[in-house]
Amino acid sequence: MSRFNFRNIILNDADGILIVDRNNMIRFLNPSAETLFGRKANELLNTHFSYDLDFGRIMEVEIIRKDGVKIIADMRVTEIELALFRIIQESLNNARKHAEAIWVTVSLDFAPRYICLTVTDNGKGFNKELEKRAIEDGHMGMIGMRERARLIGTSLQVDSSPGQGTTIRVEIDRHAVQDI
Repeated sequence: MSRFNFRNIILNDADGILIVDRNNMIRFLNPSAETLFGRKANELLNTHFSYDLDFGRIMEVEIIRKDGVKIIADMRVTEIELALFRIIQESLNNARKHAEAIWVTVSLDFAPRYICLTVTDNGKGFNKELEKRAIEDGHMGMIGMRERARLIGTSLQVDSSPGQGTTIRVEIDRHAVQDI
């Protein structure tokens, strides 16, 4: 997909899209995000963004503008959305903290029969022995991701080897769940 097509998709997507940097500052938002928050992009760019996700409750998104004014939007979050969000969050965290990845690709494919989440990085990768040692040392991220996948009726597949990066994959049967 070319850069033009990707930008066109983002700008015309019906879902609100925010790009937030590591300091939780909003660096980009599409027109749908403007509609969601009821503010123009120039009011929200370079402002602090925070969120609180919890299944079965309302997701509260809080944006603090440069002038200190808070903007709050509420959205309902399903169990599956929360699990996928947390798996993405942990995968990105692992790529940053452990894999020393230069790039990460997050893909969410909505096919007629399934939804497939794939997170791929070009980091240093790992083998099963290294994963066991990390768990013994108290690093529970992979266990948490596997458990989140199990709780939504699927499994987490991990493809990694030293020097080859890592791919995390979760596939959900759309016919087996109600809230997609």
